[in-house]
Amino acid sequence: MILGFIDTEITGLRLDKHEVIEFGILRAELKSDLSLSYIDSYSFRIKPLNIKNADSEALKINGYTEEKWSKAVTQKESLSLIRGCLESCDVLVGQNLICDLRFIRKSFKKYKQKIMFPSYLDTKQMAEDAGFTETSLDYLCYKYNIKGKAHTASGDCERTYKVFLKLLECSIPRYFTFLEPFVVDRNINAKKI
Repeated sequence: MILGFIDTEITGLRLDKHEVIEFGILRAELKSDLSLSYIDSYSFRIKPLNIKNADSEALKINGYTEEKWSKAVTQKESLSLIRGCLESCDVLVGQNLICDLRFIRKSFKKYKQKIMFPSYLDTKQMAEDAGFTETSLDYLCYKYNIKGKAHTASGDCERTYKVFLKLLECSIPRYFTFLEPFVVDRNINAKKI
């Protein structure tokens, strides 16, 4: 089973006015012995269409500058790249993943394209299930002593992957069942949107 750890960087939190400006994915194979084997990772920057609508704090957090984004792909070009990344995975994993998926869907909708997402697991929900009251990625990385570059798509994919490994240690039976060869238990946390 191929797990895709994804993350986006966005120009703010408002779906009606903000947009995706960076996408990242880290792929790993979940083996029948419950081990994960790293496959590859990929990220790219996306030129914003409405940078004037961006939240200045969001741009500061994700490090946006015109110079850094000068060779970014266009919003329209990003769609085939994102689709290819998502279609290569059986299950998506992310931190507060619903936010990323909503912004990705918005990007596709803008160009009158549809996107179907595979099942997914959210590390934020996994942390709540494990008894954490604070479930931010920064806190979970602190708690598990995980280092990495925060607030870049590639950095947060890697950090989410490492957090997932830690959370999986305390929750394997709740998230996976052994059914030819492995499927996500859809009655627990894997969801389709």
